[in-house]
Amino acid sequence: MTNTSLTRRRLLGMGLGSVATAGLFSKPALSAASTQDEINLRENGNFHDSFHRVYSFLDEMMDAYAQGSTLRLIQSFSDQQGLLSTAFTYDNAQVIHAYLLRGRKDDIDRARTIGDSLIYAQQNDPNFNDGRLRQAYFVDQPDPNGVFIRLALAPFFFIGSAVGDMAWAAIALAQLYRRTREPRYLEGAINLGNWIFNVTFDTRGAGGYNFGVDGGNNLQLFKSTEHNIDAYALFKMLARLTGSSVWTNRAEHARNFLAAMWNSDAGL
Repeated sequence: MTNTSLTRRRLLGMGLGSVATAGLFSKPALSAASTQDEINLRENGNFHDSFHRVYSFLDEMMDAYAQGSTLRLIQSFSDQQGLLSTAFTYDNAQVIHAYLLRGRKDDIDRARTIGDSLIYAQQNDPNFNDGRLRQAYFVDQPDPNGVFIRLALAPFFFIGSAVGDMAWAAIALAQLYRRTREPRYLEGAINLGNWIFNVTFDTRGAGGYNFGVDGGNNLQLFKSTEHNIDAYALFKMLARLTGSSVWTNRAEHARNFLAAMWNSDAGL
């Protein structure tokens, strides 16, 4: 979520803030300054104020069309009118991580609301009942059940499902389960993990997992290294949370693909 012209992917490549948003740093790690500039910012309070203003913006975006415990996702951009009320699944997964990172009671409640909304979308898809989510949803009007989630049809048709988006949503739900121990979040993560395996598992070439499906549910037979990294991280997480070797084996399938893509001479 941003009120600048930066894209989602560019924002997530900008370092400390993006890593913290993804929930990969603990609070102590976040507060440990890595440069003198960051130390100075913390000493004069600017970092603290900026950090919490980010959450104020997230709260404002989350409450744009509905408030309280009403199930809803968050519109991804406030300044790109052409995208209307599009809420990307990937973005909402990152917001869950952000709220869990700060961890106030209201933050956890908001993370639960977004998690419950992803599960609602997963369980109430009008066309499929196989654990998937769509790339994005419209969130400015309620569906017949009063939930502010509708398929993002015309003019964009953001209704495909990519492995990376599914993996990040599942990771967010798994983290919600770790924090709350509420089984529905783990179940939602497992359902997404099963969709990735059942639909995109591939044995061609180096194996790994295909990209996903397009809006017409046609399998996309190319592969993304990034998405296979996402799948590996998810499957390893599910292996730890469930104790099942099934997820370890699925993770290794992604890892084998990643190893085959590694260029040892170039170091990348």
